Amino acid sequence: MISPSSSSSTGRGTAPITVLGTGSIGKRHLTALRRVCPLPPIAVPIRPERIGPLREEGWTTASSLEEARSMGSDRAVIATETLRHPDDALRALSLGMKALIEKPAAADADGAARILEAADRLGEDARVACVLRYSEGLLRLRSLLPEIGPVSSAFIECRSYLPDWRPDRPYLSSYSARAEDGGVLRDLIHEIDYAGWLFGWPESVEASLFNDGVLGIEAEERADLAWTAPTGCRVRVGLDYLTRPPTRRAAIVGKSGELFWDALAGTIRLTVKNRALPDISVESDLEHAYEAQIRSWIDAEASPDRPAPIADGVAALAICDAARRSSETGARAEVVR
Repeated sequence: MISPSSSSSTGRGTAPITVLGTGSIGKRHLTALRRVCPLPPIAVPIRPERIGPLREEGWTTASSLEEARSMGSDRAVIATETLRHPDDALRALSLGMKALIEKPAAADADGAARILEAADRLGEDARVACVLRYSEGLLRLRSLLPEIGPVSSAFIECRSYLPDWRPDRPYLSSYSARAEDGGVLRDLIHEIDYAGWLFGWPESVEASLFNDGVLGIEAEERADLAWTAPTGCRVRVGLDYLTRPPTRRAAIVGKSGELFWDALAGTIRLTVKNRALPDISVESDLEHAYEAQIRSWIDAEASPDRPAPIADGVAALAICDAARRSSETGARAEVVR
């Protein structure tokens, strides 16, 4: 057995990586780790009765983060339900493990700030798994922004039909349906994250949240947000659980041209000075993005902004919190982070 003191985080494959939570997103992280890392990942289910089936599927398991740490693991992916994220991340950090927390980092900015404070106090690294930062489409979009000059506006959308997400499971019993940790703001926070990443984090937000009773859930079914980025860019974000077929796209207008990204079709259209260039094809499947995220996270020279630092996780959730206040009051709300 490898002792915790003998493990190292300075190179790929020097210690096994733990995944806490073995639901659908936990399995996705485990699969990416199996493909990327030479050492098998350690699966830590929340329900003890899951250990047997996981072992039958060929996964290495542990009953707790403490046991995984004793097996030499010095990194943990936190893939539990959102309300658990702060406590689970703090436990990992207190054990001397770097933490990659599935988005959203918490149910609200205060919860994410607890993780940020603990990481700073303990001298450990905490990141948020906002995997779109590794998608070929978003990275190409980001690289093309200089082609259109200073950006004046951006319209970002992610719309789909919640019951279609996991047809084999009742959506009404999912976390998405719950007011305390579900809803489109948290579920579709990727769009808020990359808006902040591309254009900067706002000081205030205007928003309207709606529950039209279509799905019978407690949380908001759709949300419309607007803010002005530090660069002066006017950003609008539209999210909903009600749309068929799904859409995920961004339209960005600059002084010299426009960019349009259709994430599901895998295309980017660049128009410069009223001349449309041939569409650029980009990968739409996120499987490679999950693998790239893992590689980046375990690389000794990881980028300071990929995976997303926990401070960005706080900022994205602060926008969500402000959006709720704005919708309740009908007025612009300060983003408190």
